[in-house]
Amino acid sequence: MKPQIRHAAAFLFVGVSLSATTIVPVSVERLTRQSTHIVEAQASQSWSQWNPQHSLIFTYTQFQVARALKGQAPAMIVVKQPGGSAEGYTQKVAGVRHWRTGDQAVLFLRPSQERKLYRSQKRCRRNHGQQWRA
Repeated sequence: MKPQIRHAAAFLFVGVSLSATTIVPVSVERLTRQSTHIVEAQASQSWSQWNPQHSLIFTYTQFQVARALKGQAPAMIVVKQPGGSAEGYTQKVAGVRHWRTGDQAVLFLRPSQERKLYRSQKRCRRNHGQQWRA
């Protein structure tokens, strides 16, 4: 087989086997209605790992809650987000940005099906002028 044909066949095979996920943005008003908890918090640590089926990677970030804006939040929460890097593989999801240790955020949350985990729906970060931005 000619080199050009082999490369085309490889791209065709790869293109068929890939899938994608995109996070669709929603308004702050809708997020507020849908969230059971809204908190101002600071990221203390993050880690990524495969799901039990070894088909998806999730990133978990532990936050120290500074202030609850909606709902009664515990002092420490863990947020689960799709995507991340584990065992030499990386999965990215458009619209998802992962936190670094020390990041401050306003988190719009709802409980996960897993105990003691929350799903973040949107976040706002502080810029250098100490003002919140989406």
